[in-house]
Amino acid sequence: MIDCSLIQIVPAEESHREFSYQVKKAAEGDYITQLWGWDEKVQRDFHTLDWQQKRPSIILYDNKPIGTIYILENEDYIQIGQFFILPAYQNKGIGSHLLKRILDKADQSGRITKIAYLINNPVVSLYKRNGFEITSIHEVYCQMERKPGVSDRHSRKYQAVIFDLFGTLVENFSRGDYEKTLTEMATVLGAPPDEFIRLWADTFDRRATGVFHSAEACVEHICQELRVPVTDAQVKQTGRIRRDYTSRNIMPRPGSVEVLTCLKSNGFKTALISDCTAETPLVWPKTPFAPLFEVTVFSCRVGVKKPDPRIYHLATDQLGVKPEDCLYIGDGSSKELTGALGVGMHPVLIRDPNGSVDAHFIDREDWDGTVITSLQEVINLVK
Repeated sequence: MIDCSLIQIVPAEESHREFSYQVKKAAEGDYITQLWGWDEKVQRDFHTLDWQQKRPSIILYDNKPIGTIYILENEDYIQIGQFFILPAYQNKGIGSHLLKRILDKADQSGRITKIAYLINNPVVSLYKRNGFEITSIHEVYCQMERKPGVSDRHSRKYQAVIFDLFGTLVENFSRGDYEKTLTEMATVLGAPPDEFIRLWADTFDRRATGVFHSAEACVEHICQELRVPVTDAQVKQTGRIRRDYTSRNIMPRPGSVEVLTCLKSNGFKTALISDCTAETPLVWPKTPFAPLFEVTVFSCRVGVKKPDPRIYHLATDQLGVKPEDCLYIGDGSSKELTGALGVGMHPVLIRDPNGSVDAHFIDREDWDGTVITSLQEVINLVK
């Protein structure tokens, strides 16, 4: 049992310099290694710079050094940094006790409290419990703030954030690469490329609603239409080409994984609703997105596309939330924003000026509601 009366914070002496480095390495080394790999020289150089510019205080328990903390105060805010505790003393209430002392002081003086954490560090759960919210995200870390006397998460505007996939979290299929892949498939089949591409495009709705349950099924249908005889081996090869193409193209847009990670770290539920063909759910489990969503609704698996109200309700029912408690983020294809609005969600158009044009030429709806130009802006919308 931890006796909180034995916890102290004392100024660091030069003799604490090596301890300060070792406690950081023990507390945060695994997370640094996951992100960059551990380079001992680089980390010691960073530590030397921090020691010279922002020497932390030493956390003692029963007069024994067990951690470090750096506290910077001014009239507007209290900044916390280098908040590391040896693993043997973690999860015993020491961190919570120290944090509460600082937050009580901030509340009494009406000041904001600031802190930052590596994006893969589960310490964020401690900060969330104490009322911190993310204010900005960077490549590998998030910055958080807590307002004095902050209310709890039940006052949030939204409980869940629901995302579109293509044109939102990943780029749309580019027309050139799309047609190149279809030409490769046609060549394997011995089919006329132009006719094959035209018929493939014509089958999009049937592929996206599961009428054609696989790329191979669609290939066989098109070959029958074109009266091109094919073997099972040819059909299977075209299926592999199509899946490889899809796998290559489900690459996260800059910031998308970080935004999703931060949303989940802050306790928001996340779901995906995608109008897609059978290849997408097949390759999905190997993407970086797979562990970041509680619910995924693929049109080809459920038999309906956006803006059908049923596809939105499938997501909210599985999440266990009401549509009006959901923020919906999409690029506006297939009238998805109008559909989300119709069921009670709060739709937001993402308009990436550098984004690719949809290979399917799906019309974008006119939208006079909220517009963002980057996924990072979602963090501000959920505050």
